[in-house]
Amino acid sequence: EACIVAEHRDAVRELVQATDRLVAAEAEFRKGVTRRLGHAAAMRVDRSDAGDVIGVFSRRVAVIDERMDGDRATVTIQVAGRVPLETVDVVRRDERWLIQTDPPIVGVAAQMYELAEVLLAMARRVDRGDVTDVTLDAELTAQQAPVLRKLHALTRDRGS
Repeated sequence: EACIVAEHRDAVRELVQATDRLVAAEAEFRKGVTRRLGHAAAMRVDRSDAGDVIGVFSRRVAVIDERMDGDRATVTIQVAGRVPLETVDVVRRDERWLIQTDPPIVGVAAQMYELAEVLLAMARRVDRGDVTDVTLDAELTAQQAPVLRKLHALTRDRGS
């Protein structure tokens, strides 16, 4: 938090916490699917890259380049080995370099929490035997679809 401009700190914290919850839920779901339905089924529903969807705050970020100009810098990063590369603005305030991003999109963190709850509910259903290898993909898609539609609607204008 100390590396983020003050005006975005709370929103970024909320987004990172929601992402962490989603990552934990995905791991729990995948573990349950592996245990109950096998490794092949778990591989089909693997979304372990969920922690790499929030740009500079993603779990796997590599710094590729940095360019400084006075109290401003542009850092080029690569998230999870993907292209295109992303750029991050950094500003110096009170002798500290701070990340200055666009503010997180309102509502995205809430939908990520909701998606985590969907995965946890599906994990419970798999564990009870309510979901089989044959029905897994269709049921997961059906449960996630409303949340994913909301996320898409929230992010489509930002190019996310």
